[in-house]
Amino acid sequence: GGNQSDQWLQFRLLQNMIEMEQEKNGPSGDSSIQFSTLRGECNDIEMNALTLLRRRYLQASQLAIIPQPQNKSPQQEKEFVINLPEFTSKNASVNVPLPISQVAAHWGVSALFTRIKYDDLLICLKCLIIERSVLVLGESPDLVTSCTCALLDLLKPYTWASNFIPLLPSYMIDFVNSPVPFIIGMAMNDDDRGISIQSDYRVASAIADGLSVINLSNNSVVLTTQTGIVKLLNGCPTPKPQLSKYQRQLKQLHASSSGLQEFSRFVDHGLSHQELVVIESIRAVIRTYLTGLADHIGSDPDAWQLYGVQKSDDEHFDFYPSFFVDGLKQQFNLLECRLKFQEMMAYSQMFVEFVDSQRKASLAKNTSEQKITRHL
Repeated sequence: GGNQSDQWLQFRLLQNMIEMEQEKNGPSGDSSIQFSTLRGECNDIEMNALTLLRRRYLQASQLAIIPQPQNKSPQQEKEFVINLPEFTSKNASVNVPLPISQVAAHWGVSALFTRIKYDDLLICLKCLIIERSVLVLGESPDLVTSCTCALLDLLKPYTWASNFIPLLPSYMIDFVNSPVPFIIGMAMNDDDRGISIQSDYRVASAIADGLSVINLSNNSVVLTTQTGIVKLLNGCPTPKPQLSKYQRQLKQLHASSSGLQEFSRFVDHGLSHQELVVIESIRAVIRTYLTGLADHIGSDPDAWQLYGVQKSDDEHFDFYPSFFVDGLKQQFNLLECRLKFQEMMAYSQMFVEFVDSQRKASLAKNTSEQKITRHL
């Protein structure tokens, strides 16, 4: 529930707390983590550390890419060191590589794209846009939760409007038959590789009813067998050349990188400048593609006004998906599959909320401009 940009910092600082407690107990002491001396004050320490990091390096954490100085070789990464004597062990400092990595947007996205073919991932994202469900299977909770959260990030500019459970216990597998769309993650035994879950009769039934399964253990995707859905989604043009290139580059980096291979190493080292460039490029291509599906509602901040009725007050606007679909039908060069997909998208709760967010952003901008004009 915290700020996404703070998650890596929280993991890094929590790891230092664990190392400090292990140092205090000593090699012959109790191996369990006790935090006895920190209880009652560790929350304040953590918050103070995060506040200090945010204040001094907020701009760095929000930048996607920080250009490297000309006199620095690509192997030398930018970083800052912050001294936190009450909080950290060993040298009483935390080395943070810049730019600051994000758990879902960077490591989660890289985990998806180094394991799953880009075209299968795009189909899964389009399934979510038309309110079909996705189940993510993996061998560890950190991998599963990072990748389920990465799906939310990759859906931008849209915001998932239905059930989201990043880690569901296996005994609650009945939830896959929920009539409400969902994104769910499940961790399973390493030896099983998700076979027992995928072959479960409840999952098989859900796959026939719109569910797609991303299996991170065997790098595969089982797409829904619901009639006509995959054919419809495959018929929509996608940015294949760009994503193919970036996925190839990311896999090459993954083969030689420490931060991309394991979550624990990611917490220790973050990601390199080159890795972040590739991941941000993937996110940008997908965001541009998905935004384009909204036609000019996504590109024109005031286009929402064409597809509904504004009430007498500025607070209420009734969006009519049929207005949007009728406008699409007048574009004679639009492929039939894409038109059908956009029609299904227009009637989804996620798209309705996207139009409303565009409306609110437009009104806020106009209000701000009016205030500036009056001031001048």
